[in-house]
Amino acid sequence: MAYRLSPHDASMQSALRRVTGEQVTAAIAAIDESGRGHGDTVHTVRKACKKVRGLLRLVRPGFDGYRAENVAFRDIARGVSCLRDADALVATCDSLVARHADAVDPVALAALRHQLSPPQRAAGGDADDPQRLLARCRTALLAANDRCARWTLEDDGFAALRGGLRQTFAKARRAMREAEAAPSDEAFHDWRKRAKDHWYHARLLRPIWPGPMRAHARCAGELGEALGAHHDLAVFVTATRRLGDDGSTPLVTALVSLARVRQEGLATTAWAIARRLLAPRPKALSRSWGACFAVWRDGR
Repeated sequence: MAYRLSPHDASMQSALRRVTGEQVTAAIAAIDESGRGHGDTVHTVRKACKKVRGLLRLVRPGFDGYRAENVAFRDIARGVSCLRDADALVATCDSLVARHADAVDPVALAALRHQLSPPQRAAGGDADDPQRLLARCRTALLAANDRCARWTLEDDGFAALRGGLRQTFAKARRAMREAEAAPSDEAFHDWRKRAKDHWYHARLLRPIWPGPMRAHARCAGELGEALGAHHDLAVFVTATRRLGDDGSTPLVTALVSLARVRQEGLATTAWAIARRLLAPRPKALSRSWGACFAVWRDGR
């Protein structure tokens, strides 16, 4: 079922349990079918955990188990992240070079790309044993699935969502201002996380007014994608400099320069979206969405 509330949910508590259960079940199924490739499996597991954490932040004020469960799903995703990190570095490198193929030495690029590629991961622990990592992840997901069936919320209806919606939207606005006042990779990364939270919330609440909420969620998704690409480039710059002794080789210097230019373009895109998307004050946004929620739940 789609990642959103349903008029068939008897309460917000049942919605919380249902949506979480669906995401966990999808992640477990991906692991059970992991013969299709670890990359797809890890992507599905990480995406499911992010969706659950986004939902948890929406109901946070009235959910006593928030802190423990947020950490639990964070750790599940982290447990398989090492199977994705190197792939992401190579994909970022390829995307960057595709735009500027004439600006880099292909022989030197092939050597650097080989160093970034998955087979070059540092061995140790379970880093080179995907099956063991995924089996451990599956066990944790099964335990989470059992727990979520017993989760309880203090409030119902939009009252269960209002506080979390205001908090996350306010944090997204604050992160935007901080990134504008003191631009840095860290500031943009924090802004990205907060923007993603709002994207998940818009997706969950899309049924309250499908057309406008779909457009809002699309804009929030575009903001998250721009900031996500900005972060991937920041990670790529760090990894590339490390391989090239902090930028001493001509290739590394060229790639870092290209990455920074690309980041500037992504930042421009992010500002253009965010200054509109994040313009309302948190209370005004929650009042507007709360009114739509009431009409939706009323069924008229």
